Amino acid sequence: MTIAVGTDILTSDDPWGRNGRELSLLVECGMSPDQAIVAATAVGPMTVGPQAAGSGTLEEGMPADVIALSADPRQQIEILADEHNVTHVWKGGTLVKDSSE
Repeated sequence: MTIAVGTDILTSDDPWGRNGRELSLLVECGMSPDQAIVAATAVGPMTVGPQAAGSGTLEEGMPADVIALSADPRQQIEILADEHNVTHVWKGGTLVKDSSE
């Protein structure tokens, strides 16, 4: 079974940046941290069809939305539940958040 992580954040009571806690719940239900991360990155775009072509991959020439974290989520999946652990954000390949500044 294919599982994708996503949210309808505009209709949710969950504040922005908190949807990363879904990954901890997936791990509690039996997924490995790697499987949960793939469900939140590479699998999600596959569920929305052609409008997401190239999303979920890190390849030359593709627009990249990437985050950097304060620790390895494969070792501590729960760090994704707190937006303060996101140290850098690149949107479309452009750095938009750098907490080291």
